[in-house]
Amino acid sequence: MWLVELENQDSQQRSQVEIESPDQHFAIDIPVGNYRLNRVQISEGPFMSMANLDMTFSVETGVITHVGTWRFGVDSPHYGRNVIVSMIAEEQAMVRAFLNEHYPTLNKISMVERLPQASHAEARLYAVMPYPRYSKHFRRYWW
Repeated sequence: MWLVELENQDSQQRSQVEIESPDQHFAIDIPVGNYRLNRVQISEGPFMSMANLDMTFSVETGVITHVGTWRFGVDSPHYGRNVIVSMIAEEQAMVRAFLNEHYPTLNKISMVERLPQASHAEARLYAVMPYPRYSKHFRRYWW
């Protein structure tokens, strides 16, 4: 499972998107403004890792802003592992098909593509402690 955090650079308000599938389209409704992909968190069983990123994009008024296909890659488990994030342009017909299927009211709204600046980034993952998905009774370590 992935958790992606976006920060509105104008209001400093943060939004989180939880992605449960390894290959999934998603759409979110966020206010107009300049945004930064701030943080990525992955869950692997009871373990959680997080990486800080700095990828920016803008959302305009009156249009659907498509920010491309986001691809995430994670190193195999070892000390000093990294996450790699890249954004690529996707064929707009595929995006329209997804929107028409899941959000038919958006059919008549025009769409613009805004790939985030720094469309490729690599960041070090660090462990999030203690393991928050387990109750206190099952935690092995107390820091």
